[in-house]
Amino acid sequence: MDFDRDASVKLKNGQFTDGNPATAEPASLVTAKILNAIGNEIINVQAVANLVANIANHTQLNEAIDWKIANQAVAPGSVRGYDMANAVDDPDHDLDIDAGSITSADGTTRLVLAAPLRKRLDAAWAKGDTNGGLFAGAIAATTTYHVFAIREDATGDIDAGFDTDIDAANRPAGWTQYARLGARLTDATSLLPECHQFGDYVFYDDDVLDVSLGAQIAGAVNQVTVSVPTGVRVLGIFGMVITGTSPSGADARLMIPGSLSGGFEVGVQNAQNLGGIRIGAMVLTDTAGRVDIKNTNAIDSLALNTIGWLDRRG
Repeated sequence: MDFDRDASVKLKNGQFTDGNPATAEPASLVTAKILNAIGNEIINVQAVANLVANIANHTQLNEAIDWKIANQAVAPGSVRGYDMANAVDDPDHDLDIDAGSITSADGTTRLVLAAPLRKRLDAAWAKGDTNGGLFAGAIAATTTYHVFAIREDATGDIDAGFDTDIDAANRPAGWTQYARLGARLTDATSLLPECHQFGDYVFYDDDVLDVSLGAQIAGAVNQVTVSVPTGVRVLGIFGMVITGTSPSGADARLMIPGSLSGGFEVGVQNAQNLGGIRIGAMVLTDTAGRVDIKNTNAIDSLALNTIGWLDRRG
């Protein structure tokens, strides 16, 4: 932006002047051109911070500057904050979402939640803290609910909600911009197991026993569903225990689904006569929330617990 430097404005040394009647020096002329330039400059700063210009609100420029300072180090596509945990008052149905900043799915807009927000999975979505968060339908058992930040077109307000669709297809009308914050699963009784999130990592407060196998012959392969989100591939975090008494040892491998011919594997080997071996493992799941277990030698038993998962956001 610059001054209106037309000669008719009568700037003095490039600046506005009040003039001087004693010397017949004229005052500068305040033109519509300069006033419009100032107004548009301020509105453009506000727009970067997702603020809708309001002539009655005299703090928007300050809010926009604060927003720019808070987000100047945030690279496009990255996530700051937005960690989630079960709400203390109703951990079975409600999630507390931390304040945060994330780029919208189309890469055009930062969605900045200024204060923590609580949303309810057991109630239809309504704008605001402690209100319902379910975009469509009713809460269901054994279902993945993706969590989204959304932005209201008319006001620039940020809210959040839950959808079974990975692209938030059921979000309310008039909330065009969205970004996926992660996902949670309901159990067989339609409740939310308690979890805590640290960045892209989500951990169950209590491990979930997903697989309990009896004796398996050498070469047997089991494709099993584990307690991680579906619709996306995540890095599952597991604990596996096997037992075996065969002289040749008891070997089991936790594998990426479909990787039977040389794919990435983690294994437990030679559990013979040890009464069981326990390991921790991280394995990429498929979009149906499954992993493969292959027994390279006979085992007497195997248990697989899901500890949590890594879900890349942003």
